[in-house]
Amino acid sequence: MNDLRHVLGLLELDRFRVLRAVLMASVTLAAAASLAAISAWLITRAWEQPPVLDLTVAVVAVRALGIGRGVSRYLDRLAGHDVALRGAARARERLYERLAEAGTTPALRTGDVLLRSGRDLDVVADTVVRVIIPAAVAAVLSLGSVLALALLSPVVAVVMAVAVLAAGVVAPVLAARAALGSEREASAATSDQAAAAVLVVDHAAELAVGGRLDSTIDSITDAGGRRRSAELSADAASARAVAAVPAAMTVTAISALLAGIAAYGTGAGHGPTWIGMLVLFPLAAFEALTALPGAAEHVSRAIPAAERIRSMVEEPRRGPASGAVGRGGPVSGHHRPARDDSADLLSVVALEWGPEGRALAGGPLDLVLSAGDRVVVRGPSGSGKSTLARVLAGLQPPVSGGVSAAGEDLSLLDRPLRRQRVIYLAEDARIFDTTLRDNLLVARGDAPDEELLAALEQVGLGSWVDGLPGGLNTVLEGGDEATSAGQRRRLLLARALLVPAPVLVLDEPTEHLSADDAGTLMQRICDAGPDGLFGAERAVVVVTHDRATPLQVSKEIEL
Repeated sequence: MNDLRHVLGLLELDRFRVLRAVLMASVTLAAAASLAAISAWLITRAWEQPPVLDLTVAVVAVRALGIGRGVSRYLDRLAGHDVALRGAARARERLYERLAEAGTTPALRTGDVLLRSGRDLDVVADTVVRVIIPAAVAAVLSLGSVLALALLSPVVAVVMAVAVLAAGVVAPVLAARAALGSEREASAATSDQAAAAVLVVDHAAELAVGGRLDSTIDSITDAGGRRRSAELSADAASARAVAAVPAAMTVTAISALLAGIAAYGTGAGHGPTWIGMLVLFPLAAFEALTALPGAAEHVSRAIPAAERIRSMVEEPRRGPASGAVGRGGPVSGHHRPARDDSADLLSVVALEWGPEGRALAGGPLDLVLSAGDRVVVRGPSGSGKSTLARVLAGLQPPVSGGVSAAGEDLSLLDRPLRRQRVIYLAEDARIFDTTLRDNLLVARGDAPDEELLAALEQVGLGSWVDGLPGGLNTVLEGGDEATSAGQRRRLLLARALLVPAPVLVLDEPTEHLSADDAGTLMQRICDAGPDGLFGAERAVVVVTHDRATPLQVSKEIEL
């Protein structure tokens, strides 16, 4: 709630405009309540067949209130939305100013900044017309109605006051609390579901090899079930709040009817017109409470939105890291010398990876990659080579230690930005059932055909693509089945050539090629000179089983 108050402060609401909006909305509902009371008097008085002139004033009042209600409804909508829109504009301006003054961007996913400054801020701004004004109007009208009803019957006024508190305060507050908890549960479940789905789409093969594919798919279903359960819980709480208003209205009406019958039977001097006003007036007075269940539901959305906005302004920023910290906290016993981390393409400090903290025999891994560096990782099957590759690319969290690219912790970067720093070529990445061009544009969507053909030529597929009937337009029907294992590896390597990331992590890039072709291609991958595939401006980490090919590399890592 404090976050909501804090973000509402950004709206810089004009109190005069807010009071004007509340006044116009109060006039609208007061006209409705007065219309009900006068109509009740008119109907019951007309039943007594008095002279027509006795009813003239009431008839004119009913017409005037009917017209006035429509006019005031229009004016209160103008006043309320004027306050909300002015506040939203000011809040967005203040928010952008704070982000600009910070000098760095929040450590959020790419779309989250726009989402929080757009949709979330609109949700908070809508709090003015959906919560603040309706709640103020309900308080004013309920108090006025109870006092007016007390002039007719103090007993019924007490009943109405209790009913108003139950339907207008207790029920909405309970609904808001339940909906807020459900909203957070649904949001967490949706996030878990999306993360698991992305994991399956991107790394289905790796999960299958590790025996985790079925459990990950089950987690998607479980997260969906948790989200549906949370949504049902929120709907149930909202339904109870909505039902509380007609229930309170019914209790008050029955109480008024019983009180009227009792007073009429005892000869207290009250006629049919008094009974009619006593019963019908509370029905109209409860109209002010009908907006409160919706207000409670809106609060359950506005509070998380305000929390996200405030965290965006106050959370840690992206910038040069003072040191690498693993997910388990700072690693003791490893001193990192002072240096300009932003000059390194990739920096690894005290890194341990794998399900059992698997690391080098001499201790955790420390590694610095600069432009032109080539690193080879070798080891037997099951030694953790592919796991290390995924950790270096930021696709899997380390057991301890940290990985940073250009001075930024990979764990704080969103996926698109991380792919701009480091790219990972999986051993079993997919070829899609679409054109050859589209299979390459997956790496970089704006690459021209000349660059696509050049990449294919560099990896040894030039003659193959020349022989295709449609060239780049040829559809690779069946995806992986449309190419041989060697062609598939070369095609995936062509994708890596197109990616502009300065650091590449290649997992078995020459697998399924003949020994001679594999050796030649591996030498070109590890060559940082003009004849190399990736050039001197990039750093490359290669995971391979190949021990026969002599390679000129910056570092060899043996697992």
